[in-house]
Amino acid sequence: MPQKKSENMKKGDISDAERERLIREVEEEILQNPTYQFYEKLLEEQTAIDAARTSALTAEDLFRVHLDAAQAGDSSAMWAVANMYLYGQGVSTDVKKSLEWRQKAAQAGDSDAMIELARRGGYFGKRHKSANDYAQAVVWYRRAAEMGRVEAMYRLAFLLGMGQGIEKDAPQAIEWLRKAAVAGHGNAMEMLAKCYRNGRGVEQNDMAALIWYQKAAAAKNSSAMYELAQLYYHGHIVARDKEKAMEWYKKAADLGHKESQNLLRELMPNTSDTPKSKRIPHERGVYCRMLKARTATSLEKVRSEMSMPPSSTENSPTPKQ
Repeated sequence: MPQKKSENMKKGDISDAERERLIREVEEEILQNPTYQFYEKLLEEQTAIDAARTSALTAEDLFRVHLDAAQAGDSSAMWAVANMYLYGQGVSTDVKKSLEWRQKAAQAGDSDAMIELARRGGYFGKRHKSANDYAQAVVWYRRAAEMGRVEAMYRLAFLLGMGQGIEKDAPQAIEWLRKAAVAGHGNAMEMLAKCYRNGRGVEQNDMAALIWYQKAAAAKNSSAMYELAQLYYHGHIVARDKEKAMEWYKKAADLGHKESQNLLRELMPNTSDTPKSKRIPHERGVYCRMLKARTATSLEKVRSEMSMPPSSTENSPTPKQ
């Protein structure tokens, strides 16, 4: 006869068999997760590279290993072969063959190849994308986004929002943008904040905009840092706080944000963040830039642009001999 459950078993306790079943279900769910699969693939590729190094394979040997695997249908190997043809690793550079293998890899389900094909418009070295290139980009970005690639979600949202390669669809653009933002994509967070700030594709919401600007800034997005600085400097949404504004301007400038750097130069021309060799008074900076550009045609013009009074000796009458 089957044993009865212990009377001392607490409510909510489960049997060992049930616990094992639940663990197996969770493990299967993790294994099916696209993000997990993506990083597993990266690990496999790195393992293959390490193994090749340890066995002292030449670049040509490594190319043949990847080519054999690619011809056997391995999408990761197809992507590797495409890159080897592109950069001439173990084989002569051949852009046409590189593109062919990228297309094969994308069709075989490699998300890296999908994103690269979408980004480059299907042709390496092409300066401008055609309407067909954008249409293909939408297809590949969508497939990669559905596989969980965050960068593809962001780029797909951009194309949907701009109506490039597909009919403009603001609700769908916001949906993909929000998915990318929730997944931690800094540019997506900053763009979503702008949408809330300006009411583009969503109902205008200043607090939602502020929250997403803060999240994007925490993710090291310099544009979001600049926008936060602007909000604090002008007292929009938040209480005016010039100290906080300057902090965010400096953080954005440190990451190379040009507008923040220019504003800091205007607000703090001799800021300690500027190297000593570059610390010059604002008027001298104007003068040097004008000389460098050779735009000053006369001393009077230089002085007028610098708001300097004319020299006292220059307009005085010439002394008689």
